[in-house]
Amino acid sequence: MACLPPCDKCIKDHISCGLDQIYVLGVLNSNLPIKWVITNKDAEYFGETTTDANGQFIIDTSLLPPGLLNPYAGTFTLTVFSNDAYQCTQYTWNNSAYCDPYTCIDFDVKNGTEVKNNLGCECGEALPA
Repeated sequence: MACLPPCDKCIKDHISCGLDQIYVLGVLNSNLPIKWVITNKDAEYFGETTTDANGQFIIDTSLLPPGLLNPYAGTFTLTVFSNDAYQCTQYTWNNSAYCDPYTCIDFDVKNGTEVKNNLGCECGEALPA
């Protein structure tokens, strides 16, 4: 995807190994067709979906190369764009006067017994440290 701009404000987060789906909690508009992009030091991967009634969405990890999301792969960055052939608008999560908006999520994959299958935070929650 050639239109990937630099992020304005990334938050940091993590997920667990071996997930079938990643729930993205940051709030966008409801029922919004989007393109999500995950980049790392080697490549970029993307998929298309629509946000739910709460403005959140799910990334099906089967759309990514097997074994990509592992604790030794380094940091990944998730960004969201309009799913429009004529525009390449980067969206901002929690974009309101009452929230702490961000444009991307830098995340790592962690080993261990914790099961964390979500990224981002909803408006009113503390941003991940």
